[in-house]
Amino acid sequence: MCIRDRLYTELEDKILAKSFRDSLLKASALTEEELDGRLEKASQLASSRRAQALLENHILDIQKKAQAGDLTGAEAEMSKALREVRTTRGIEAPEPYLLEDLAEDIISTPEALSTGWDSLDKLAKIPAGALTIIAGRPGQGKTTFQLNLLDNLLQLYPDKRFYYFSYEEARMAIALKLIMIRAGVLLNQNSNYEAYVNYMKTKRGSVDASGKKIERALGEYEKCNSAGRLLICDEMYPVEDLATVISLLNQRGDTGAVIVDYIQKISPGQAQSQRYLDIKLISSRLVERAVKLKIPIILGAQLGRGTDGSKPKLENLRESGDIEQDANLVLSLYTKAVEDMDSSKAEVPMEVSILKNRAGASDRKVDMVFNRPALKITEKAGIF
Repeated sequence: MCIRDRLYTELEDKILAKSFRDSLLKASALTEEELDGRLEKASQLASSRRAQALLENHILDIQKKAQAGDLTGAEAEMSKALREVRTTRGIEAPEPYLLEDLAEDIISTPEALSTGWDSLDKLAKIPAGALTIIAGRPGQGKTTFQLNLLDNLLQLYPDKRFYYFSYEEARMAIALKLIMIRAGVLLNQNSNYEAYVNYMKTKRGSVDASGKKIERALGEYEKCNSAGRLLICDEMYPVEDLATVISLLNQRGDTGAVIVDYIQKISPGQAQSQRYLDIKLISSRLVERAVKLKIPIILGAQLGRGTDGSKPKLENLRESGDIEQDANLVLSLYTKAVEDMDSSKAEVPMEVSILKNRAGASDRKVDMVFNRPALKITEKAGIF
């Protein structure tokens, strides 16, 4: 700990401490986040040392009273030690939330993001500083929906950065699917993904109509990456590492949203006795990041298949770890053709239901069209 850091930790007056911190920021080459992290670490180290010294002194007093037979005095000394150690560790009574604090928080909180589907935006948007859950049973189009949402966001917010963490598919597959969505070209009705792989291997630079659209999509994909606006990652970070990586990426500024597919695949690090507790820990950690960094975090969540083929309900999500309690917005997907094992149609109806929405309407649904070979999800007129 350097002398300046130590001086900061010894300042008890919060106004003086803030002034000292601002002076350090001006005098150093550190960013605001780097300085705050360094000062926080120094404060934690200093408080640990003070707590240790306090405990050592109290332990001697407790032993003396116990040896003298003064058990009541020893118990009182233990209570006093606990109070002082908690205070030393930085636990304090909360301060009043002043009107100027409220105004500053409102001004600094980004607006909710549009989804890119007008019919859905009329009912719900992606909130900043909160979790959004995209839930669906296996095969219902959960990943495809998130990639369509990502494509919409990249086009709607050209000055923002978007980060996609895949815990299910390799980044090659995610990137190629995103390009397929942007291009909107159907090369093969039955195996469109493989047709795009073949195009990348043998037909780059094609000048026919389909080739021009694909090349345009490839160019736009490269432009987003070169500008630092898009990052696709398939590193399966445990939740604590994921939270750290999100914080590091956010230091670049202009974070639009973080998308993670999907929550049940994230490792808690040290497994709990029940999977339910693992999911709860992961959800709590990610909502803490979203709130602190004031950014939208969008989580895919897989629901059980169910035996009756009914549409997903909020209680289905509760069975997946109570993650709906941490979310501000919960959208569920239902594609009846998938439930009915109907693979004959390329375009099938998809229902997007708003199961929870702290900022607006819930228990509503939007009808969309899911073009399965093209991986394209478009809206259908009509809100019910």
